[in-house]
Amino acid sequence: MAAYKRRVAGAYRPLPLDALSNLPKGPLLVSRKLDGEFWCLLMGPAGPQLVNPGGRMLAGNHPVLVAAASLL
Repeated sequence: MAAYKRRVAGAYRPLPLDALSNLPKGPLLVSRKLDGEFWCLLMGPAGPQLVNPGGRMLAGNHPVLVAAASLL
């Protein structure tokens, strides 16, 4: 997760609303980034888990994980 954050998330850039028309036409991958938190959703044999670059893991009956389990 730490390597992913450095390599991929380190290249994220803010996009002001008035710059949306400058994006290329076609399908794009866009997500909202909340400063201060970085978690990756992993799906494994034990079900969905959230993992951060520091190694902290959340599993179990958390509302986000319950919703992820029903979608994945």
